[in-house]
Amino acid sequence: MNRKRNFILLPLLTLIILACSLSQPKAQVAPVITLTPIPEAMPITPIPTALPPTATATIVVEKEFSALFDAANSGNLCPKGPIDVVGGSPPSVIGEKNDSYDCEGYWTFDIQGLPRSAVISSAIFSPGTCTTSGTPFSYGDLGFELVEYNILAIGDYGNGGIGYFQNDEIALMFKNCSPSSMNITAHVTDRFIIEERKIIQIRAYITSGNFSNGVNDYVSFSGTTPTLIIKYK
Repeated sequence: MNRKRNFILLPLLTLIILACSLSQPKAQVAPVITLTPIPEAMPITPIPTALPPTATATIVVEKEFSALFDAANSGNLCPKGPIDVVGGSPPSVIGEKNDSYDCEGYWTFDIQGLPRSAVISSAIFSPGTCTTSGTPFSYGDLGFELVEYNILAIGDYGNGGIGYFQNDEIALMFKNCSPSSMNITAHVTDRFIIEERKIIQIRAYITSGNFSNGVNDYVSFSGTTPTLIIKYK
């Protein structure tokens, strides 16, 4: 009887112990959290904004050049008289003198100092102070023209002279003693740029005269130094 009871109780006790062990909560294991470091933010480099180029004003300075007056090759050419007259700088007789001489005047300027790269903007020729003897404008007009440079000689006189350039008139004919200055920009530019000349020579003349009135009839440019002022860039 006791053996049978033990046989029954032993398995029952085992079940109770097993049930108790199952009913106990298991110990919780804390999860392992791995922290990943956050990379540092890279500094933001500002993108340069391209600005339009600032317009820079180009200032071109105009310069002034005073041509050298060549007195040795300036003055009068007076043929048709007892003797030829050459010289007398500046021109003191342009026209008729003593009912014999018919004179022309010449001005010569040296422009070698003008830079070859110069862009000529103006050239002003001032022949000097104009006076008259007699009445030269009663018989003719006063003309000016550019001629090919030559050392003054009687052979240069008149339209047939070796220094004459057809259609190189500087200005319209003057009917009085008014020309104090003349714009010869185009003439100087042609000689300097196109022909590469270093000398500017100008001739003046009276178109007609009276060789029988017994008086002088001429124009004179004396007492003031002639000038040729060239402005360039």
